[in-house]
Amino acid sequence: MENKLWFSVLGSSSATADFYVPVPYACIIKTVQAAASADPGDNETITVAKASTTVGVLTYGASISPGAVGTYAADSTGGETAFAAGDVIKLTISQLTAAATFVGYIKIDPFVMTVQ
Repeated sequence: MENKLWFSVLGSSSATADFYVPVPYACIIKTVQAAASADPGDNETITVAKASTTVGVLTYGASISPGAVGTYAADSTGGETAFAAGDVIKLTISQLTAAATFVGYIKIDPFVMTVQ
């Protein structure tokens, strides 16, 4: 069974937007996928973080179609950051050219030995 945390967030054309997903148990993030409801603009991003530590970035290309899925890249430094039960995963959507909803999931690995 895969362990996924599902989310649905609405990006804004007036400012960046932060959203928080609660973590049910100790884990690390393996990947993130999200489909956009509309073309949000060129090269928009969803940054995944633990507090101020970037874990990865989901990037959308230019002139995308509704339903397009971003490309996730783990951060070279923070990509293996461990989360403890009760932590939150911070999602920051860059300021969009046009508002769009992003529906997707965070695939997590619960086999974490220690959490700092």
